[in-house]
Amino acid sequence: MNMQGLRYLRALDRYRSFSRAAEACAVSQPTLSAQIRKLEDELGVALFERDGRTLRVTPVGEAVVEQAAIALAAADRIAELARAHADPLVGALRVGLIPTLAPYLLPPLLAGARERLPDAPLVVNEEITPRLIEQLLDGRLDAAIVATDHTAGGLSEVVLFEEPFYLAVAPTDALAARARVSLREVDERSLMLLVDGHCLRDQTIALCSEATRSRVLASEVRGTRIETLLNLVAAGHGATIVPALALDGARAFGVCTVELEELGASRTVRLVHRPFAARRSALAMLAQIIRERVPASRVRVTA
Repeated sequence: MNMQGLRYLRALDRYRSFSRAAEACAVSQPTLSAQIRKLEDELGVALFERDGRTLRVTPVGEAVVEQAAIALAAADRIAELARAHADPLVGALRVGLIPTLAPYLLPPLLAGARERLPDAPLVVNEEITPRLIEQLLDGRLDAAIVATDHTAGGLSEVVLFEEPFYLAVAPTDALAARARVSLREVDERSLMLLVDGHCLRDQTIALCSEATRSRVLASEVRGTRIETLLNLVAAGHGATIVPALALDGARAFGVCTVELEELGASRTVRLVHRPFAARRSALAMLAQIIRERVPASRVRVTA
């Protein structure tokens, strides 16, 4: 069994035509047919059923195709790792971002990466923090951009910037005209949060609890994205906490944002990676791109 035969197998499964699969693989049809027959003989099973011009994958063929995809992905990853060792600035860079950062950080990040890392295209995954850390630890990601400290889990980090929090309220709210406000002045029952799993939710609860010295009795309304909560704020259904990079978006919704008086009303955004990652020089370049491209008027960039 060889990797090329598995590639032919996947192509035939996709196109269900020997001629089209051969064309996609840039080989002759007899060559592809011979490799498929060789693979079937080696495995001792029929992978495809041929009925005239109709080609169907057999049940065992489906299972083999599925495992072939896994094996090919692993082989490609091995080749990428070897290339990265030879030149860390070459090859796809898999990066995860949390949903409360991705809409605002991703556009300048992609633009900067295309310019500064032309041979290391970014493959981006947007997920909540626990899933990003899981993917980072098992090798599916090269790095993750998060807003919580994960060095205790054996990961290394590069601090990127400090991002202040603001209170978002409807224009009709009495607090909308204020330059600064304390969370002690906010009715906690009106405070809308993201659903469980989002670090911004946990940070908001911790901040409110410290400010009021009481358990946070937040609104029953939950959202999966900041934009959902902002729509609700604009409609007068309550208030929410937004990070500084979301300010322009918040104002586009017709929402008023007010600076918070509390010390520590911010989050530290970090790039985390495995400590002995082969792409450390590429990740350092990525961190520098973020520091240069993030709006300095919104966040405090870490040198």
